[in-house]
Amino acid sequence: MNSGTLFSRYENYQGAYCRHRCRSYILVGAYFNLTLTEAQVDIWVAFGMGRNFRFYSITAICSSLGEAKSRALPVFHAVTGCDTVSAFKGKSKKSTWQAWLANEEITETFAYLSSHPFEQLEIDSDHFWKIERLIVIIYNRTSHLSCVNEARKEIFCQKSHSIDRIPPTKDALLQHIRRALYQAGLWTTCMQASLVA
Repeated sequence: MNSGTLFSRYENYQGAYCRHRCRSYILVGAYFNLTLTEAQVDIWVAFGMGRNFRFYSITAICSSLGEAKSRALPVFHAVTGCDTVSAFKGKSKKSTWQAWLANEEITETFAYLSSHPFEQLEIDSDHFWKIERLIVIIYNRTSHLSCVNEARKEIFCQKSHSIDRIPPTKDALLQHIRRALYQAGLWTTCMQASLVA
């Protein structure tokens, strides 16, 4: 579901309601930016039609996730695939979310990268290594490997996976992550008067 209706209630304005139709990633950026302010905001999203129509409280979801994971969402959403950044073939948001839960140390990396938009990531950086490890877990949850190139070889040699179901190469992953960080940077700075260079 890529779009929904955003309902927000601003406590500072005596419970006034605003209604906006928007894409799901706008919610990620909006919530990220609104948590940086002191305003009390209650954000709701309406998704679905007919019997599948539901209201979801974005504020409650982010509260249950905790501040660090909520701040990490823009980078997670971009890295795992969105409208402008490709997804990993055959890997859904649900399976990548489960990999994130199995590798909690990535939360700190995602939160840091969300708070430092447009940071140039290098192949030998600690943040890249942690994201690379997450990608290995996405493709093979039981793997002890940290390098996607080694994981590609291991998965390919098992012969139970087709060639299009193996992780990207290290260099391709670096470019993918750079695209994702650029997109996440746009979301996390979308409410600022000027972009951070």
